[in-house]
Amino acid sequence: MKKMILKAVGATFFSVVILLFVILLGVSLLFPSFMARTTAQLGWYSAASHYAVMEYDRTGEIEDIADAFEYAVFSERDEDIVSCAQRYVGHDSFKEDCKQPQYVYGQLAVSLYRVGDAQGAIETAFGASPNYTAGCAIKYLCVEVASAMDKETGSILYEKLSAIGTDAPTEYARMLSILKHI
Repeated sequence: MKKMILKAVGATFFSVVILLFVILLGVSLLFPSFMARTTAQLGWYSAASHYAVMEYDRTGEIEDIADAFEYAVFSERDEDIVSCAQRYVGHDSFKEDCKQPQYVYGQLAVSLYRVGDAQGAIETAFGASPNYTAGCAIKYLCVEVASAMDKETGSILYEKLSAIGTDAPTEYARMLSILKHI
């Protein structure tokens, strides 16, 4: 009798677990925006980013890829940041809708640098900013390269930065000095 009760309890438990898994899978596939918000509220930003990308693939709305980018930045996963940022800046209405394009380009440049694409990072940063301003993408990359004490990339940045103009002369001079002394 005891054996039969244990089998019934085990089968019921197993059935409930399978049912919950199927429900979670269904919600994930049918309502990725809900899952993105829910996982972000739980602090699972990498999962939230992936769900937001799923929603973007479904809708094509810039708000969805913007959310995916934001969650990727919070997750601190450079591969996700690169993927989401490239899709975000490639969206047709990025220039009109993005309130902080230099931040997005800066995060993209830094993440490209961290995944080993220093040339792509430099091209991204300098392509986004015709000159050095206080919050430009170039600054994000310079700070990251200086923090890494990367002499090779630092010297390339120094040369390129020396050749452009600035709207922030004090900060520009400080950044040149830091890059020169890596």
